[in-house]
Amino acid sequence: MQNANLLPAPHIENNISAKGTVGALCQPPDERKGAGAMVTYSDLFQFVIMLCAVITLVIYIKRKK
Repeated sequence: MQNANLLPAPHIENNISAKGTVGALCQPPDERKGAGAMVTYSDLFQFVIMLCAVITLVIYIKRKK
């Protein structure tokens, strides 16, 4: 005796290029919902310091020539 409720659900891909979803709205993947795109002030400060160092190095090399 088999129960019809135990059958696996059909696989539905969650992307815009999935066939059969023409005109349907799909949610973006979890990576694009903002959960993993957090930037702290510490990271921003380190990036700006590094950017200033690279620009200073380039200016120094160009003036030396």
